[in-house]
Amino acid sequence: CVAIAALCHVKSLVEGSCSQVDQIWSVSPVLFLLYITFFDPSFPSPHPRLLLLSALVTVWGCRLTYNFARKGGYAGEEDYRWPVLRRIITNPWAWRLFHIGFISLYQNVLLLLIILPALQASKSPIDWSKDGPLAVCFCLLVLGETVADQQQWDFHQRKKKGGKPGD
Repeated sequence: CVAIAALCHVKSLVEGSCSQVDQIWSVSPVLFLLYITFFDPSFPSPHPRLLLLSALVTVWGCRLTYNFARKGGYAGEEDYRWPVLRRIITNPWAWRLFHIGFISLYQNVLLLLIILPALQASKSPIDWSKDGPLAVCFCLLVLGETVADQQQWDFHQRKKKGGKPGD
């Protein structure tokens, strides 16, 4: 997590854009959980619950990544928030501390915290009578989000072309 934060910080300095963490927001939790599932020495073989959670989180991450990419999130443009905050935080040293502490480090720690409940879940065996319905529910929610993503995309595409919302 700290290494990823450092890479994000260096890349943002090189590229002049603070949106590096935004670009990995949907990928990092997937990678963190896959690492824990397959490479963490405290789990000599993949735990069945971690395998299930890894699959679910990967589906979630793919949906977010696809949606972010088609909106141009990987085009290299900086998110609107960072120039606004630069105008508020005018002291160069205060900005550097904010950039290192919040943008690079804190946001990456949040991405790690997203998957930490999986460690607690791995302390008990998988129970398909409970875990199965929850996994199905999760998949249905992701499907609903995917439909909503597409509807929002269609709406904005029509708006760009001058169409009306009901068209």
